[in-house]
Amino acid sequence: MFWPILEAITRELESCGDLSKVQEEWEERLRAQFGAQVPVNVHTNDREAIVSAELAGVKPEAMKVTVEGRVLTLEGERQAEELGPDSVTIRQERSTGHFRRQVRLPFEVSADRVTARHHQGVLTVTLPRADGGPARSIRVEAD
Repeated sequence: MFWPILEAITRELESCGDLSKVQEEWEERLRAQFGAQVPVNVHTNDREAIVSAELAGVKPEAMKVTVEGRVLTLEGERQAEELGPDSVTIRQERSTGHFRRQVRLPFEVSADRVTARHHQGVLTVTLPRADGGPARSIRVEAD
């Protein structure tokens, strides 16, 4: 009973041709719609929140980190790799272009004590708990 359904699905997928091409087209559409993606981890304790973001290939001077109330914003530009004139891209999974990622924190932070550090492609932002305050830009330091 189950096998005829599975066989029908398989035939339908095979009729689509090269599925990797379909996947590449969808990935390209998503990149065009949403820009470069920035995966983050968020950890908290009783003193602070720590947000780490994968930003390999992004120079610290190309990053903008701001905090306002409970929202941390990471923004910048990931440049495309420079390829030789005879190079052909077979697959591109690492996103490039402008990115903007906002992370809502579980508490307000002390904006004047926020620090940001970029090390080996990971940006780590430490956000101490506080009673709130005005928006502030944070300078990213490189190791």
